[in-house]
Order: sequence, then structure tokens, then C-alpha cells
Amino acid sequence: MVMQEMFLYGEGDLVFDPTTYEEGISNIDSKRWLEAMQEEMESMYSNQVWTLVDPPDGIVPISCK
Repeated sequence: MVMQEMFLYGEGDLVFDPTTYEEGISNIDSKRWLEAMQEEMESMYSNQVWTLVDPPDGIVPISCK
């Protein structure tokens, strides 16, 4: 079972934070999730945290959670 962060918004409404890209973009707040992801990517580029490169021939990258 995957644990999810849970937030309480007013009148006892429980809202779960998406744990996958698919959950985030299919969420009612998908526009806000897409904006947050874009801001995070821009931050990593501007802070030079990493450089995106193509994998060497014959190498299949592993996925991440």
C-alpha cells in the first residue's frame, strides 16, 4: 500500500496529494500541477542542478518513482 500525504481543507474535506504524473494531470487541479511541475523544471535548469543528455547507444534508462 502506498502512503499518500493528506491535507485537510475546511469542512472536513480530505484531499490526497497525487503520487504519480498520471494522478496529477487527471486531477481537478491539473492546471496547477502542470504549472508547479514547469516551475520545478525551470528552477532545476536555472540552478544548473542537472543537464539532460541522450543515453549512449544500446543503453535503456531505468525509470524512477
